[in-house]
Amino acid sequence: MGWTVIKEDFEGNEIEKLSDEFRLSNIDVLYNSNYQVIKYLDPYGDTTFNTLMLEDLISDLIELKNLKTESANQIDKIIKLATDSKNEVHTFIKFYGD
Repeated sequence: MGWTVIKEDFEGNEIEKLSDEFRLSNIDVLYNSNYQVIKYLDPYGDTTFNTLMLEDLISDLIELKNLKTESANQIDKIIKLATDSKNEVHTFIKFYGD
């Protein structure tokens, strides 16, 4: 189970894309009630994070990375996409599920 992660503009055009699918061996880790927004990732559908949600997304990703998951390198790349998006106007981070 994985997601294609893309930074998009307001028209849905790709600006930047994670080179590989974001995968977690244990998807149950996402459904921890301590997470603010990452718990809403839909493994089968699409999930969009807007500018107002990006700070929470970054915090959740840092927490997820601290669990020492095998996806730490990918998480760093998603954090960079989210940080870049947060500093731009009308951009979004979109997770496309399977």
